[in-house]
Amino acid sequence: FALQFRYCFELGIWGGQPENPDAINLGRQQFCRVLSGGFSALQEILLVLDGIDIPKIIRDNVYWKRCWEIAAILPGRTNDIISLEKELREYEKYQIRPDNIILIYMDIDNCTFEKALSRVIREHDEALTEFRDTYSHFQIYPNHLYELNDDMKEIFFNTLTRLAEFISCSLQGQVIIKRYLKNLEYRIESVSSETYPTLEKP
Repeated sequence: FALQFRYCFELGIWGGQPENPDAINLGRQQFCRVLSGGFSALQEILLVLDGIDIPKIIRDNVYWKRCWEIAAILPGRTNDIISLEKELREYEKYQIRPDNIILIYMDIDNCTFEKALSRVIREHDEALTEFRDTYSHFQIYPNHLYELNDDMKEIFFNTLTRLAEFISCSLQGQVIIKRYLKNLEYRIESVSSETYPTLEKP
């Protein structure tokens, strides 16, 4: 928890710097954005508040780590989409590119706005699907978590459920932040459990 906050400040890249070397390497940009945006720290806060202690054997599990990473990436991606109008205006005014992946794709790949936006939305949807598919797989085949005993499996599923809630609440929270709402249209719909089963441990 403390380390995530430390990284958040150490790797901060929202400083209005005209030249951002992190943006040159997209992998590094994504890595730094997750930490500097505070998303990993927020996940840690959520688990601390729930009184969930995550043993090292779970943190070292490659599937759990991937879901943790996705849960930190998705709020950043939705933020980049939702805040785009505001950040475009700031870009035009100050000529300093914000750390927005859509604008970064336009710059690095020299592509149109439409292509950059379509790419970000596709990446968001693919990551969300990957999270759900990973969770669903282990719901069906919990024995594939062979290195975890029953108690560890329960923590595994409980934490992934919390991360799923974090993803959902982050999106819903961002769309109601007033600084983004000028020309933003959105609709939040509930879905049937038959179409999208709830994430619950088996």
